[in-house]
Amino acid sequence: MLLVAGSRAAAIVSTSERSRPVITAGPMRTLRTDTGQIIRAGASQIGTATTSVLFQNATWANGRALGLNCMRCGVNSSTSSMNLNTLLANIDLVVERARVNRMYCMLGYFAASPGSWWDAVTANTAKWITFWQAASARYRDVPHVFYEMVNEPTRWGNTTNYNAAVKEGLKDIYDVMRAGAPDTVIVWPSAANLDPSAASYAALMASFDTLGNGQPVNWNKAALGFHYYNKTQTLAVSGGTANATDAGRAGLRSLGATYPLMQTETNWYVEDFRIGLVDALDVLEELGIGWTLLRSPGQTEPYPLHQYDPPPAAKEHPPLGPAFLDNKIAQLRDRGFSIPVE
Repeated sequence: MLLVAGSRAAAIVSTSERSRPVITAGPMRTLRTDTGQIIRAGASQIGTATTSVLFQNATWANGRALGLNCMRCGVNSSTSSMNLNTLLANIDLVVERARVNRMYCMLGYFAASPGSWWDAVTANTAKWITFWQAASARYRDVPHVFYEMVNEPTRWGNTTNYNAAVKEGLKDIYDVMRAGAPDTVIVWPSAANLDPSAASYAALMASFDTLGNGQPVNWNKAALGFHYYNKTQTLAVSGGTANATDAGRAGLRSLGATYPLMQTETNWYVEDFRIGLVDALDVLEELGIGWTLLRSPGQTEPYPLHQYDPPPAAKEHPPLGPAFLDNKIAQLRDRGFSIPVE
């Protein structure tokens, strides 16, 4: 049954085997599954054609067989221009694929196209509010769906780039989503990096409480989303420079003592300067933080070039070969991490 845009009731009567993901208590607050596993997600885009990978049952079945329990399902700029009812009907199909494969759907709405970045909050707040007013209420009672508000709302993720307009826009979107879905986990802001320190990000997130409707963020039903790229890898505990040499471990532990953490994107790409991220998932598994790798199960072709990437001739393939979501999970198990197939 397809509901009109903005309808409060859920479009899907869920018989999901999954219960809602949960926020754990300290000393490290994280987002976990109903069985206590960290979120382990692949990623793809909800395209305009229902032939794309997220609509295929094999994508979900193969992901589960690998040990994934979630897919990051991003509505990007090409599909965000679709008629809202048509877009929601397409999302319904993806949500059902997740259900029948006992997987979570992390539903995101992004302004930037795949391979680009920086969602430009102030230019797109109205677009997000229109979408989330409809979608947050539509899937509010579907326990295997949780929400990722935006993608990389500022350049590079440094806290100094969150000006007053960006912060107000983000809190307004959060308030709309929370009103539409009081019990659904909301992951935000999905910063491009945590930079420069855990202390600076804790102060940033605390500052949102007085914005928008003035109601504090409920961190028992929300997670601090972040991306693990080069600056997160050097995240400091405090100070003005991201210069840690422990792959950000101490900084993440410090931040996670107060704010539930969920990493919503990392990738090796193929440039030399990102090769150090090849063990990002090891760090997150060690710390017990959920992760997302920017690949779909079985994907072997390179990810589309980032707009700031060097030309293909300057690139080299990373370790583990082209199917590196599959191969990385195998490597993690070989290194002693327990990744069950549920």
